[in-house]
Amino acid sequence: RDLKQTGEFLGAHFYELWKPPSHQHQTCDSVHLIICLFDAKDNNSLLEVQEKVRRIYPELMQLFRYRNKVIWSYWQSRQLKIELKKAYPIIQTTVNNLPQQVDQPRLNLNQLQKELADILKVLSIYSNQLSSLEEQQSTIKTNLKNYQKRVDAIAELDFNFNSEATRKFLMFFSDYVEEKYLEQTKSDLRSLNSGFKLLENAIKTIEGIISIEQTKSDRDLNSTIGVVGTALAMSGVTASVLSAQPERPKSHGDFSFMASPAFFLSSLPLLISVIILGLSRFFR
Repeated sequence: RDLKQTGEFLGAHFYELWKPPSHQHQTCDSVHLIICLFDAKDNNSLLEVQEKVRRIYPELMQLFRYRNKVIWSYWQSRQLKIELKKAYPIIQTTVNNLPQQVDQPRLNLNQLQKELADILKVLSIYSNQLSSLEEQQSTIKTNLKNYQKRVDAIAELDFNFNSEATRKFLMFFSDYVEEKYLEQTKSDLRSLNSGFKLLENAIKTIEGIISIEQTKSDRDLNSTIGVVGTALAMSGVTASVLSAQPERPKSHGDFSFMASPAFFLSSLPLLISVIILGLSRFFR
């Protein structure tokens, strides 16, 4: 099953065997082997065969260098996809829980801020991995172009008398990468980008809720300060008017002044403001 193709290359019969890397392994376990058999009936002397191999060897090394970079980058992209897919359920759960939190009668700002910090952490990791996946896709494209250029150069070598057969043999890998590797990474980026957008929307939602709640708290605080300040001012005015000639306490333990009309009326605005504030908070 690892035999990918057979044919002729530089007058030799070739057999290409290739085992693509397994995505489940922690290391890239790709294996690539080309067997070339020169037919003795073609009157190829050993020296002629050695000369062909000597001249083509450095060209093939450059070609396979680009090939290996493509395979390595694709394997890296598979590992990144696995990590990104692990984060996706966490993202989905976070987004699904948002409506329930928003509908609560009383929101816990501290809890919302903690969740916002957690989501920002997930977003940072997710976006870095997504960027790395895009880089791997770009690396595949770059090295594939270099591979194709090297194939053209090999096909045009002066001792290569069948350039079309050479292109057909060596372009098998190029076609495979375009149809499978590039299409797969493109599809992965399209689907995994949706997780990034979900995280961004969740962050905007939580930030909006926190901003609204903080505005409410600031408004309530200003209202409280205003009411209490007004009440204190009214108390001072009332006390001044009604206590033009206050009676001095007879002793340190004499609290009879608290029963005086002046004290009662001066305290009345403050008492009313406290009751109003309490009722307003109760019916929020």
